[in-house]
Amino acid sequence: MSDRGVLVFAYDGSFEGLMSAVFDAFSMKTLPDDIFPFDDMEPTLLKIHTVGTNFEHAKRVEHAIAEKLGRGAENLVRRGFLYDGEGKETAIMRFLWKGFNEGAKAASAIGDPDVNPLFKMATAVSNEQRMLFGFVRFAESGGALTAVIHPKHFVLPLLRGYFCLLCSDSFGFQFMLSCRLLFSNLPKTRFFVRSHNNSSNLILNALDIIFGRS
Repeated sequence: MSDRGVLVFAYDGSFEGLMSAVFDAFSMKTLPDDIFPFDDMEPTLLKIHTVGTNFEHAKRVEHAIAEKLGRGAENLVRRGFLYDGEGKETAIMRFLWKGFNEGAKAASAIGDPDVNPLFKMATAVSNEQRMLFGFVRFAESGGALTAVIHPKHFVLPLLRGYFCLLCSDSFGFQFMLSCRLLFSNLPKTRFFVRSHNNSSNLILNALDIIFGRS
């Protein structure tokens, strides 16, 4: 690795893209020094490997995480990816490199320098999720419940199911309910909860979910 110089991976910013980057790293038998989304890349003289998002490769990596490292590691990776800050891609890559090469026990050693950064990122996301569960309040307006929140991280995937079900419990299953969550740093997202044949089986439709900045 010392002869190749500094190696940077560039990917499309998606979770599948990052999992494809992990697949490429192990195929190339080399750990990249850093990983950036395409949008964050700046002109550089460093050696860059452009990662092509491959859904089949991504699925294979996800399956390997669950099978070889356990569901706890899988959850750590997914929550770490929702962290909004620099270095999450490199933290995930180093965590998986450690785990796949040394085993599940190594991946659970939260004091290890290759594990601790991801653990802290995932913990920050989980803490914000719990905080929003407890403190977000909706106001009814024109048949819709509206709440304005200012998340630090991309916690929307962790919130949507809970709040849709909470709203449906409050207003019953006899009509369509629109729950609008307006984020200061995310595009507008709408959720609809409605009954199906007057039963308690919910149909949850999530529209306009974009995990990037407007």
